[in-house]
Amino acid sequence: MVGGGVHGHLTDLTFRKKFEKALTAATDITDNSMKALVSKINFSKKDLAIVVFNSLSWNRSDEVKVNIEPYGQKVTTYKILDAQTGNEVPSQQIVSNQGNDNEPVTISFIAENVPSIGYKTYYAVPFMEESKFVTDKNSTKYWMNPSKPTHPSMIGASANSGTYENDFYKVMFSKGGIKGIYDKQLQKELLSANGLLGGEVFQLESVGNGAGEFTDIQPVSMNGFEKVSQYAPNWNCCEFGDVKKSWEFTQQTKFATIREKISLYDKVKKIDFEIDILGFSGEHYREYRVAFPLNQSQATIAYEVPMGVVEVGKNEIKGAAGFSYKTQIYDTPCSEVHPREVQDWFNASENNVSVNISSSVAVFDWVDPTDKTNKNAVLQPVLLASRRSCHGEGNFYLQPGNHHYLFSFTSGEGDWKNFVHSGKQQNMPLLQVTAKSQPVENGLPETMSFANVDAKNVIVSVPKKSDDENNLIVRLYETSGIDTEVTVGFAKPIKGLWKTDIIEENPQDINAQGNTFKIKIGHNAIETFKIKF
Repeated sequence: MVGGGVHGHLTDLTFRKKFEKALTAATDITDNSMKALVSKINFSKKDLAIVVFNSLSWNRSDEVKVNIEPYGQKVTTYKILDAQTGNEVPSQQIVSNQGNDNEPVTISFIAENVPSIGYKTYYAVPFMEESKFVTDKNSTKYWMNPSKPTHPSMIGASANSGTYENDFYKVMFSKGGIKGIYDKQLQKELLSANGLLGGEVFQLESVGNGAGEFTDIQPVSMNGFEKVSQYAPNWNCCEFGDVKKSWEFTQQTKFATIREKISLYDKVKKIDFEIDILGFSGEHYREYRVAFPLNQSQATIAYEVPMGVVEVGKNEIKGAAGFSYKTQIYDTPCSEVHPREVQDWFNASENNVSVNISSSVAVFDWVDPTDKTNKNAVLQPVLLASRRSCHGEGNFYLQPGNHHYLFSFTSGEGDWKNFVHSGKQQNMPLLQVTAKSQPVENGLPETMSFANVDAKNVIVSVPKKSDDENNLIVRLYETSGIDTEVTVGFAKPIKGLWKTDIIEENPQDINAQGNTFKIKIGHNAIETFKIKF
């Protein structure tokens, strides 16, 4: 966000400090709430409990990273057990490249089917196979073979062969990016082989000033164009375990160092792209993007907005935005405006093949800025742009320093409607609390859902305390444009239920049945309910 105007950088600094303060407060509230819930769980084992929390309103499977402090411990290798089944879950130790001293051991595993707006328990059990006490001639006992490594590296020569495939994808590496992603379930090559590579970082000239573009968004130009593949960096395998396989490279470019890492998962159909822009100099009028050139020439582009979805060329207001004041008339038809502001994901689909990318940025594009003749969709997260204030005496917004991004790429049949859930998950990761487990009389179960809905196209966006009473507010919204009857369930019996407006006023009584209620949600509707338990 930029403030604009004279001394707009001071406005931005105020915004940033307020945001950081709010983030710290929200994080503390979340952590304290999770710890309070964990303290009430009746654990069945006396080991280190890992309680995984899911804030989204559907059951989900995703990666969890657990930090375990090894300092002074006899054992630093652990296996992860599912509390429900008692079975071991595949896991691997993650090696940090941050270079910090005394870092904890980080273990990664896939938590499967974590309940909607709920939690699931796992245990980290010290791995002590073949361990025993022995006694020497002085009757002194010694611990022999105290632990057997459970996370040895499996990186071999074949890991850097230039291709890798799992049950979902075959990936073909190229210097500075990815030249092919073949979806084995769809039997379809997803990337276009021409021009930019998949996941390739590039930068262009970007002369503009935000709110004062004054007729239309000013396009980028090829002046000073640079792409990472021109330096031909090699990918190197950095992780090869039972959970995921990862490759990375680091490349110095004109104004920054680019570090990129991709990860493919054994049990989850997605590819994660982690991108770092390190030490950006703040060069004027530069814009950094990441390219995902798709094998789609007539793609339908869709993207998430707050509590809704926009299809490009279909859902915009008709015509142009029009008159603002005499010297500012926006005359580009709204359907042709790009880039666009996005919330959690964007999508391209064609002939029943869909590619979805979760977004950790605010803006994305789909039109190739490097080749005006290219009709294929090129999905592009816009990472940063160093531009000037719209005020004649305003300052530059250069954004020097380090910037970090994470995108999840996935694909499948159908269109964007099949990816609303997976698209949101990257920005709402599974959270976890580790605790020394102990039984709690009449405590909570080891796995529990607090709320759920039975319609895939209806999402719970806000479970919160009501503004004026000690009741619960739940807001639902419909995503697919279909009138839907949905059943909403809770962990406790409902004593009172009211439908309200969006500001929690004008309540209307609704009948509930035990722990659930049924309601009809109109297409693209947003509905708010007040609940007393």
